[in-house]
Amino acid sequence: MTPIVSGAAPVGPTRPWPAERVEQWPIEQLIPYANNPRLHSASDVEKIAGSILKWGWTTPVLVDEQGVLIAGHGRVAAAAKLGLAVPIPVIVARGWSEEEKQAYRLADNELAARGSWDPDLLRSELHDLKFNGFDLDLIGFEPDRLEQILAGLRPGGLSDPDSVPEVPDQPVTGPGDVWLLGDHRGGSSRNRIRGELRPIDLFARNCNEEISLGRAARVVRQTGDLGGLRRGRKLDAQSRE
Repeated sequence: MTPIVSGAAPVGPTRPWPAERVEQWPIEQLIPYANNPRLHSASDVEKIAGSILKWGWTTPVLVDEQGVLIAGHGRVAAAAKLGLAVPIPVIVARGWSEEEKQAYRLADNELAARGSWDPDLLRSELHDLKFNGFDLDLIGFEPDRLEQILAGLRPGGLSDPDSVPEVPDQPVTGPGDVWLLGDHRGGSSRNRIRGELRPIDLFARNCNEEISLGRAARVVRQTGDLGGLRRGRKLDAQSRE
């Protein structure tokens, strides 16, 4: 007797996928959907235009067989703003019903919006890009939000000042370590004086900037001594004005 093998049926498209064929259409042939509920501000279009200038066109727009846009309104608006004279990559949703096209216009935006960021990994990636001189404005974050992310703040504001994370078994850095920070060098130390544990002391070389830690501020003075490190002095509120 021949054994019967059970299992899930192979998954595949019931009709050709639009992405199986990428075409090149002039922008004049693309028709914005009149009832598109997704709004793009002038700032949004400006950011998309900057992305196109930096990376080129990376994702084709989706249209129906009459050229009415299903997905890609923002990119087409950015292309018009840039005055692109070259054809635009297009994929065509052939055989879709009006309901399918209407639903996908919503799904394309809403499904993408359901994703979230890992805050630590996001901050790490942005710090790497900033360290290497990449223009972070091209990423798309608003300046205030970008500043929050780089500072490690959540959108709701500062975290609980009494919430102290657990010390890892293998810390990334410790007392006496010196870090290269762009053109600067920084380090930390912790000392017990009269039985009390002092806060971390920051020091740096060849820079002139204010470094903030919570409510404390230390100003690192510029030094011409390339062979040594000079500790900054802590300033009170009146001295910082």
